[in-house]
Amino acid sequence: MMVLFKGAIRSLKKEIPGLGVISDVALDPFTLHGQDGSLIKR
Repeated sequence: MMVLFKGAIRSLKKEIPGLGVISDVALDPFTLHGQDGSLIKR
C-alpha cells in the first residue's frame, strides 16, 4: 500500500516540481472525536 502512495506523490512532484506535499498514511480508522488507533475502555 505504501508503494502506491509513494508513486502517486512522486508523479505529482514530477508534474509540479514546486508542490509541497505532507502526507499521513496511517491506515487505522479515526473515532468521532479525532483519535486514531485503538482505544481501551477502562
